[in-house]
Amino acid sequence: MARILVTGANQGIGYLTCAKLASEASTGSIVLACRDSAKAQGAVQKLVRETGRPESFFSTVLLDLTSLTSVRACVAAVTGSVDVLLLNAGGIGGDDHLMLTPDGITRVCAMNVTGSAALFEGLLEAKKLAPAAVVVYASSEIARGMAPFSYMPKFAAADEACMTTHLVGQPGCGYFRLLPFMKVMNSYGYAKAIGTLYFQNAAADHPKMRIVAASPGSTHSTSAANGTPKIMQCMGMATQMWLMSFVGMSHAPSVAAQRYLDVLLLADKAPSGTFLASSGVFEGELVDQAPWYPQLWANRQLQQAAAAAVKKVIAK
Repeated sequence: MARILVTGANQGIGYLTCAKLASEASTGSIVLACRDSAKAQGAVQKLVRETGRPESFFSTVLLDLTSLTSVRACVAAVTGSVDVLLLNAGGIGGDDHLMLTPDGITRVCAMNVTGSAALFEGLLEAKKLAPAAVVVYASSEIARGMAPFSYMPKFAAADEACMTTHLVGQPGCGYFRLLPFMKVMNSYGYAKAIGTLYFQNAAADHPKMRIVAASPGSTHSTSAANGTPKIMQCMGMATQMWLMSFVGMSHAPSVAAQRYLDVLLLADKAPSGTFLASSGVFEGELVDQAPWYPQLWANRQLQQAAAAAVKKVIAK
């Protein structure tokens, strides 16, 4: 019976995925990793009511991805061995996306790269991740560029130094010179790209595990819009995302949760080391991105550079 840990589990896609996983016979228990203890407990009570599982089936740990101290405390608080790790939590970072955390990492990279990487590495080091664990990192279509909102990431060099500049807010790439809206979306895209490359490298380093980067897709009715810059919120970003569903450019959280479930449970459709995202710009079937963008997702040099940079930053 699998012990599953889900980050960002108290609401939205993370919560719905927990509910779906609770109905699977192969699920032994679920750990909800959340920033707020009260919200985590509230989510557990709601899951008990909705799934019929006993309260003992669920447990919670505190986790703030923007703090390496919090990540390490989370690792220490996890008991037993984790068989499935769903790294769902992330975010755009709002107007403060490039502000440095106390660890010297930009908020957008802490939320989408280093926090998840530190949790994975910490569980590995503590021997709390099963030898044949399934690990799914929540990537995004924006990691490959989503015109006209963001450009395809083009790293100035395929080396550790270049990757590090993004993590610490001193990129040599061009998005610093863009208008504020484009700067936010492009910095988010680069963060998701580095996170995806890091976990692709982890798959190569840990061949007994199945490690996949997968996008939940363009999803409306989540808290993601709350993490956008104020100007985007004032323009009704949440409503726009909902309206996009009527023209096939977004979907409901339940659809996103099912995508996670398919990746977690259907190994033949989600082989280790792949980056799965929509076949269309915003929507579509989950497909391997490497044949379409080999310069990014079939590039071992980039994967190794991302891993070296991330590991160095989180080791401080």
